Amino acid sequence: RQVADSLITPLAEKMSGFRRDLLEELKNDKPDTSRVYQLIGEIGVLQSAIQKQMVAQFLNDRDSLRPEQRARLLKMIEERSRWQDRKHMSGRRMNRDR
Repeated sequence: RQVADSLITPLAEKMSGFRRDLLEELKNDKPDTSRVYQLIGEIGVLQSAIQKQMVAQFLNDRDSLRPEQRARLLKMIEERSRWQDRKHMSGRRMNRDR
């Protein structure tokens, strides 16, 4: 886990910076659309890299993990990969479609 965290932490920190930049740009009276889409792209690349790193770590270590460790790692992967499916996100989508 420490190895995975050490590889993921720099990516997560960089993604956090892009998210802050995105929010700042969106707060402008006239946000730069190209900058907004660029930041969204950068965030997406980092999200993908984090997901790949987590899955790779799981695949490398799964045979050496105890069942409870394997379950905990899978739960963490699932939670990080399903952020779009959270109820508040789907509720907004459903209300917008009405």
